[in-house]
Amino acid sequence: ASGDHKFDVAAAMPEFTRLERIGCRLIASGPLPRHIAFIMDGNRRFARDHGLDVSSGHRMGYETLEQVLRWCGELGVQAITVYAFSLE
Repeated sequence: ASGDHKFDVAAAMPEFTRLERIGCRLIASGPLPRHIAFIMDGNRRFARDHGLDVSSGHRMGYETLEQVLRWCGELGVQAITVYAFSLE
């Protein structure tokens, strides 16, 4: 069962920041969700707020999504849905 999943964050992901390890421990301490959905939002706003071109914001959002998907895989999440919308 998904709730039986035990995950050793420190051993499996030593490159994680302290905050990331805490987040993973919180997720791993309870029943593991079988499905997680993400809504990609704010990449354009992030880029503009940081003086970057919009394409850089989208690229950084994609790179972050890739990392989050790896985390989900390490945790044993079975299904992931990603919603991405663009005006361009």
